[in-house]
Amino acid sequence: MRRRPLKRLRALLRRLGGDAGGGVLVPLALALPVLFGFGALVLDGGRLVNLHTSVQAGADALALAAAAELDRRPDSIARANRAVQTLVANDQRFGAGDSRIGADDFTVRYLRALPARDSDQVDVAALQAVDATQARYAFVQVNGFTLTTLVARAAGVTGPNPQVAASAIGGFDQAVCNFSPFFVCNPFEGTSTNLFDGIRDEGWRGRLFRLKGKGGGAKYFPGNYGFLEPPTGHGAKDVKEAIAIDRPPACFRQAGVELRTGNIASVAEAFNVRFDMYEGPFDKVRSDPAYRPAQSVRKGFVGACGSQTRAYDPAARPKGNEAALGMPRDNCFYQGKDGNCPNVSAAMAGRVGDGKWDCKTYWETNFPGLALPTIDGKTCKDDSKDLTRYQVYRYEIEQVLTGTRSRGRTNPAVAGETGAPICYSGDRGLMTSDPLDRRIVMAAILDCQAVGPIHGSSGGPYPVTAFVRFFLTEPMDKQDGEVWAELIDLIEPGTPGAREILRDIVQLYR
Repeated sequence: MRRRPLKRLRALLRRLGGDAGGGVLVPLALALPVLFGFGALVLDGGRLVNLHTSVQAGADALALAAAAELDRRPDSIARANRAVQTLVANDQRFGAGDSRIGADDFTVRYLRALPARDSDQVDVAALQAVDATQARYAFVQVNGFTLTTLVARAAGVTGPNPQVAASAIGGFDQAVCNFSPFFVCNPFEGTSTNLFDGIRDEGWRGRLFRLKGKGGGAKYFPGNYGFLEPPTGHGAKDVKEAIAIDRPPACFRQAGVELRTGNIASVAEAFNVRFDMYEGPFDKVRSDPAYRPAQSVRKGFVGACGSQTRAYDPAARPKGNEAALGMPRDNCFYQGKDGNCPNVSAAMAGRVGDGKWDCKTYWETNFPGLALPTIDGKTCKDDSKDLTRYQVYRYEIEQVLTGTRSRGRTNPAVAGETGAPICYSGDRGLMTSDPLDRRIVMAAILDCQAVGPIHGSSGGPYPVTAFVRFFLTEPMDKQDGEVWAELIDLIEPGTPGAREILRDIVQLYR
């Protein structure tokens, strides 16, 4: 029994000794290094692709983070630099060294424009923004990261390894929707105050603007009266429709707007539907909620629907015996002083008031027997800018005074007006529930000196410095064609005026 295992072992050795199949070991031994090399190359190729993907993703994220701050404010570049240096952390994978893309691993440059074609190379020196107000694009370049290959490690080679770099361009734009096709020139252009600081100053809130002038002073440039070309069409009818309807089906972009030339006839009929005045082609829409008036349309007019007439002279200081009184103009706009208002740039001379208006007479005429309003510790006065017209307007609504009838202080028996609409026959639900106040209009502010000279519509589109909200203080007069509105505030993220209308657009361009 003990001999059988030995016999089996001898037989096995004899078979192995006579077997010629072992010849495959030599070629296999020679082929294995080559196979392992190809495998390493495949892995290295995948690692190279992954490294490029992660570095490019980091460049994209940095470009978007910087671009999101480029809102044309004077501090936008400072905010963009802070965003990419402290708020964004990106990892690159498979590269040698620290995997984090740090502040020393990339550069950011800010451009005012891009080449017209994507195939054209970006000339940074030629396109670089001079200051933060011009910066529209962030050009990010991430330095090269080295890929230490598996092949090099296996072979112990210390020679050059692949370098992976990336670049990206992000841009910022802003769009305002439900927007009236209107523009004004920057009242601070050419002064030592920038627009954003100026408007945030309480001293500027409540100033009256003549958005559209009369006679020779009506034009901002030859052929331009303050109208923009609505994206929905090019005719005068399209402009009037965009002014009259509550939500025009288009948006205006900060990157550029087109000017609509010509003094459009009958545009007063479009503006005045907001004041419950339906005339001309808008006589047929008095039951349509899209053309509803404001919640309060107190404007200093008396008479029945269709035959309302102004009860006071808006160019003269009110005396208090008027049967009805609309929101008075700034005192410096009255006869004998017309346009002699201080602290405005040359571009807006004669168009911007000082905010001082006769609130006291307005209140005593329209709300006889009621105490003068006090809002935030400030009281209505006769020559003050403590309270703005918009504050008083909102106070009337909130205190349920819209239905109170006005009367002259010296003739209490005279029939005055209320703030309640008398011509609109449609559903009144939106007048109180819709956050869009129909006596508020938006306008684009342009740096008119910087984009000029403009003749007609040549040279556009023109960049918008900012979008602002105005409160319409009186209906537009058909004869003089003037539009009067009080400055409320900038339209920017976080403000009441930005809700439902402001859209920030941040995207990659390259």
